[in-house]
Amino acid sequence: MLKRLIPNKLMRRLIVVFSVICFIALLFFLLRGPHLSNAIKRAILPVLEDATGESIIIDSAVINLFPFYLQTKGFKVFDEDGNKLLHITKMRAYIDLLGLFSGELRIRRLTVKEPELTADRKVLDEIIRRVGKHTGNGDGPRFSVSLKNLRLYDGKFTLTDMEKQMKATGNGINIDMLARNAYNVTVSLKQGTLKLPDLPEMSAGLDGRIKISDDRIKVSEAKIYVSDSTFRVRGEVYPASKGEPGHGGFTGKAKILVKTIGKIFGLQESKDGELTVSGSVDLVPSKDDRTGRQGPKVELDLETEGWFYLETLMELLKVDENIKGRISLKGRIRGFYPDVTGEGTIEVEDAVIDTLPMDDIKGKISYQEEKFKLDDFVAHTYDGELKGRAVIFTDGGYSIDASVKNVNSPGLFEFIKWDPPFTPGKISGNFSLNRKPGMEIELTAGAEYVNTSINAGNLIEERLKNIQTDIDMEEGVLTLSNAVLTTSLSSLFIDGSIDLLKKKLDLDVTMRSDDAVDFTAPDFKGLRAPVSFAGRAEGSTLSPVISGSIKIGPGTVNGEKFNEATAEITYSPEALHTSRLSISQDKALYEVSGSIDFRKSEGLFSFKDPYYRARATIMDGDAASLIAASLDKLPISGLINGSLFFEGDSEEFGGSGSITVEDSVVYGQPIDRAVIKAEFSPENINFSSVEIQKNRSSLRAGGSVYFDNRFNVSVKSDGVDLKDLAFAGGKYPVDARFSVDAEGSGTFKNPRARFSLSVLESYFRDVLIGKADIKGELKDKSLSVQGSFLDGIATAEASLVFSETLPWEVNMEFNSGRYDFLLAGLLKDVPRDISASLEGMVRLKGQKGKFSMSSRFSSLLFNLYGYNFINNEDVVLELSDDVFRIGSLSIHGGSGNISATGSVKIGQDYDLKVDGKINLAPLKAVTETFDLLRGRGSFSVSVTGPWESPEFRGEINIRDGAAVLSGLPYRIESVNGDIFLDGNRITLDSLNAEFAGGKVRVSGAGYLDKLTIKNLSLSSVLDGIKIRPEDDVDIVFDGKLFFETSAKKQTLLGDINIIKARYKKRIAWKSWLLKLRQVEEAPSDQASFLGKTALNIYIKGEDNIFIDNNIAKTPVKIDLNVQGNIA
Repeated sequence: MLKRLIPNKLMRRLIVVFSVICFIALLFFLLRGPHLSNAIKRAILPVLEDATGESIIIDSAVINLFPFYLQTKGFKVFDEDGNKLLHITKMRAYIDLLGLFSGELRIRRLTVKEPELTADRKVLDEIIRRVGKHTGNGDGPRFSVSLKNLRLYDGKFTLTDMEKQMKATGNGINIDMLARNAYNVTVSLKQGTLKLPDLPEMSAGLDGRIKISDDRIKVSEAKIYVSDSTFRVRGEVYPASKGEPGHGGFTGKAKILVKTIGKIFGLQESKDGELTVSGSVDLVPSKDDRTGRQGPKVELDLETEGWFYLETLMELLKVDENIKGRISLKGRIRGFYPDVTGEGTIEVEDAVIDTLPMDDIKGKISYQEEKFKLDDFVAHTYDGELKGRAVIFTDGGYSIDASVKNVNSPGLFEFIKWDPPFTPGKISGNFSLNRKPGMEIELTAGAEYVNTSINAGNLIEERLKNIQTDIDMEEGVLTLSNAVLTTSLSSLFIDGSIDLLKKKLDLDVTMRSDDAVDFTAPDFKGLRAPVSFAGRAEGSTLSPVISGSIKIGPGTVNGEKFNEATAEITYSPEALHTSRLSISQDKALYEVSGSIDFRKSEGLFSFKDPYYRARATIMDGDAASLIAASLDKLPISGLINGSLFFEGDSEEFGGSGSITVEDSVVYGQPIDRAVIKAEFSPENINFSSVEIQKNRSSLRAGGSVYFDNRFNVSVKSDGVDLKDLAFAGGKYPVDARFSVDAEGSGTFKNPRARFSLSVLESYFRDVLIGKADIKGELKDKSLSVQGSFLDGIATAEASLVFSETLPWEVNMEFNSGRYDFLLAGLLKDVPRDISASLEGMVRLKGQKGKFSMSSRFSSLLFNLYGYNFINNEDVVLELSDDVFRIGSLSIHGGSGNISATGSVKIGQDYDLKVDGKINLAPLKAVTETFDLLRGRGSFSVSVTGPWESPEFRGEINIRDGAAVLSGLPYRIESVNGDIFLDGNRITLDSLNAEFAGGKVRVSGAGYLDKLTIKNLSLSSVLDGIKIRPEDDVDIVFDGKLFFETSAKKQTLLGDINIIKARYKKRIAWKSWLLKLRQVEEAPSDQASFLGKTALNIYIKGEDNIFIDNNIAKTPVKIDLNVQGNIA
């Protein structure tokens, strides 16, 4: 028909094409037009709204034929309150139409563009419930739905849970799912957040490829990003089926920042840190033996490496303990969760365990059964080193077994909450430390403390060397066993316990010291003696009380020896108490009781600012030792008995004492008895009564000595014997008895005093001298004294000024009268007819380093041995500027005279001349060498030249002399001879004398060294000497002897020729034989100079020598050489 209407073939084809195009255009218009869109929405919306129970709006819906798909735009879901739950910008479903005829809705591809879901969990659960209910109640046509491919682009979601206060958001969601034999899913989440209750918001991201089949879920690759931490995972899981438990496994690697963990678990103290974990997590089929249930168990095998802070770990484990530090680790975690185990190595820096700081820790770490073990660790703390093992429990408990070397003590003591009174030192040893949560530290240790402090101070600060002890601490109680504290001189042994919580101690204490100065220095260094102590220490650790028995000695106090001191004492840092301290010293006994308060004590054995309360009793105490022990050594001795009381410190104190001193010597003055009563205070020492007795002499005194150098004193005595005074008694032939009345006051630098002394009687060599009165005054540093002596015939005045030069002056006037005692004091043998009188004056004057004297006697008269001597003129003697001058000295009497002139410069030179003629008899009064002396002599001698080597010139003549030497029964008569002096040479020219019935002639020479004869050489001729050394022994001899002396030796040599001799002394046999049993050295009466003289004398006798007694009657010849010396 079309061919007939349109014959042209080409035109027919054009018309057909155009018609198809028009049909298609019409169909496209109808399918995409608003009418069909509205029709589709009217068909779909009721179903969807009925299924979801929510309001749904679709902006437009179209159907496309080639390819066939259903597309909607502006798909929106609202809840009943008008809140938008879902918005999809564009959604297209490619449907296979043929499947509709078989009751199957096959969606070849579903694309969802820019979906945005905003819903609360509760609303979303309700929608899902409704949809499930709608699809499961059989309403509407039944179709099976299959989806071959899903593509979701740039999706967003906001999911909340108002009840649990959680919120999750995400954007940039892309999903590509392809369903064939299995589902292959590629998913990515560009950015997401998760907000959990009470935790900060976390960010997250995801990229992954997953393949899901009926029996397996395979993760080809998954990358998860959570707050800068990354997780890379791959693996597969086989779900449970047919009664078989599921299984599978994953491998991967994670880089986890500690901050991420902190955010996940809401940690407040989260610090920096980073952990790298790699390995596998496997799901292993397992059956619960108890319940019989099957299910997979998670098996971990992970390598870990990283670093973090212990504070984070403790907070994560919810351990409320002070454990800090930066930890680096490398290790491996294995096992089934939650019973996993771990092992590796760690290094911790700047750590703190409770209060114990650790500079670093290195060791092997392991984890098992909820506890971390640290083996073979080496740690450094307080400049020391620890080695050992440690365990940290997840509940916060820990234990440490370690050796310690050179750890600083203050920090370790603070760690165990003990504040001992020890200076900084080093601690070494072994210890075991345990700590359970909420309980005190338990400690067992064997430790040694070595003091490293160099500060000067008390016993503990300066001298404590080390401490060794065994320690157990449990529930805050520290138990010390076999503790030994040592210094270089002392050892202190302690056993007992210290309660650190209550700060109480209960200790047994024993101490031994070689020297007490180890405890008392530097406050007191005078006590040197061994010390032992046994007692207890108890009470507060800050102020312990030490009580017990102490024994000191033998030793010294300030150099003074004592035997022993014992006491019961109670000591605390505040005070020292003793009820009885007993000190023995030879026969002396000292008992002390009282206390010492240490008001500024800085701790144990600190004795600063002492305050004393003491009472002492002295029995037969040694005065010298007591004074030397407490003051400087003074020349005072004697026995002391009495009591003393003292209270106060070095500035404010008071006390009293009453002591008796017997058989004492004070500055060389013997005292029989002294009784002293005194009180003392910070201002003064008041001697209320001082009584001193020596033989018949007694003295009473009283007064005060002030510590500002003032004093007042009064001294009285009714009678003092001069011989009882040490400076005079026995030294001089003088004696006197006098009374004293003296008072003084002022300062020691400027004292004032008045005194009077009355001589009641006086004697010189038992010759009565007479009475005397002396008065004096000291004022303004000037001393003046006036005296009247010898019953008033002699007077004296003296003055002294206490200045830098100490000028002084003495003027003595001798009035005419008898002065026999003066001459008696100059003579060895005082004759009965001695008498002396004089009249004149003496002036003495001087100052520091200088002295002068002038004297003039107008009358000088004395008589002895019947000879009278009187001066020819005034006798004038002077001394000035070290020059002694004889102005005039001329005496005559008894057919003789003596005169002298010249001067002597002391220490420089001589210029003297002495002339005279004398009778030798009066010279017997000045020497005891002669029993008889007479004859005449004359001399004229001058002495000149330097002080060290003067020259003597002149001669000495002796005529008609006679003498008897003391102890020698032979008389020397007719002595005549001359002695000549020339420079330093002395010559003896033919001295002739008659001796023992014979004659002696002596001559020789020598040399003078000053006034001493040196290098003397004498020769003598003996003629007819007759001696009788013993009864019935007679000898007559002559000979020649030579005597020489020098600085090195002296000798006597020569020949003795015996002219005749006879020995007639009888011998008593019995006594003679008895004397043979004991030989005694008979004393010799030889002259002393012979004792050191070397002898070499030849004795010869041939005729007239006989023994004529009861033993023998026979002639004897002698030929004998005597050598050696008599001594």
